[in-house]
Amino acid sequence: MSQVYTELCDVDPMQDDITVVARCISIWHSHAKGRPNDPWSLDAVFMDPVGNRIQATIRRESMAKFGGLLEEGSCYRIRNFGVGENGGKYPLLPHKYKINFFKNTALTRMNRPFAYWVASRMMSNREQRWSLKGMTALVTGGTRGIGYAIVEELAGFGASIHTCSRNEKEINERLEEWKGKGYDVTASVCDLSSKEQRKELIDTVSSVFDGKLNILINNAGTTLLKDATEHTAEDYAYIMGTNFESPYHLTQLTHPLLKSSGNASIVFISSVAGVMALPSISVYAASKGAINQLTKNLACEWAKDNIRTNTVAPWAVKTTIQNSQENIDLKIVEAYGALMARTPLRPIAEADEISPLVAFLCLPAASYITGQIIVIDAGYTAGGFKS
Repeated sequence: MSQVYTELCDVDPMQDDITVVARCISIWHSHAKGRPNDPWSLDAVFMDPVGNRIQATIRRESMAKFGGLLEEGSCYRIRNFGVGENGGKYPLLPHKYKINFFKNTALTRMNRPFAYWVASRMMSNREQRWSLKGMTALVTGGTRGIGYAIVEELAGFGASIHTCSRNEKEINERLEEWKGKGYDVTASVCDLSSKEQRKELIDTVSSVFDGKLNILINNAGTTLLKDATEHTAEDYAYIMGTNFESPYHLTQLTHPLLKSSGNASIVFISSVAGVMALPSISVYAASKGAINQLTKNLACEWAKDNIRTNTVAPWAVKTTIQNSQENIDLKIVEAYGALMARTPLRPIAEADEISPLVAFLCLPAASYITGQIIVIDAGYTAGGFKS
């Protein structure tokens, strides 16, 4: 039995549920010499060499957490399967939902308690919870600022990454740098304002990662400081196109790849401006507010596909985007100076103070977090004063 337990713990919980369950059942079935007529019971599968500790835990917790999904009795049979050649002793689901392993019937559907029990036991392994080894990621705007820090963070956790930028020279410099660090990073030249180039980018990502993507980081964006009455139609189209339309379209395009991975995470980079009112930034704030609400909707809509969606909303960050606008009204500069002076910790963050949270949201350790807008602001939104 200890061999069964060891093999179960080696199953990769990051695979899709059907693969996990099929593998676990295969392992137990291959060791079921003494109980060939009952190879499906949870108490048998999870018996450890010490005794019935695991069995007792499952008996207690399974009924509390999964209710009617598991049959109570001498054996905790999995009600999600049709067991046996004729659908088994407990035909509790419509025929089309049954899985007949004896006849190698195609796996068509299953609920997930058994897979989750196995995964939860293996996820106790700290190394697995805090690793991105074997996972793939797309980070937009990854050659500078927050995007660059995110690429470094994800690569440090073992992910394979593809990034993009409009600047080919910058891409080549970064690729050389990352190669020297031993990171697995590829990149494309892409203007994300172009719908066609966005499609080409995702085609490239699909080719590089064999049609599967675990992580999407929608980082690329822009800002514009102007009073609301001074924004032109062109300003509006530019900001909303860059900050909302582009990441929304990219997310739509990547959905098949994310779904195919069996376990995926999307992280948007938003802003404190999308959470509370700030001066002279109305259209930018609207674009980030739209991202925040999109996050919540996708978290609910795509949960069925095992895709989590979250947003990180920073306060002021030291990046090149802050210096990209010329001729800012002095009154706006003074207004933001006063706001930053009220930030409890310090007024401006470094990019590598944002990237760790982004990486965390992509880790198996964050598997229960979705639909959240998490602010990183040195305490600014907590009250806005500094003693």
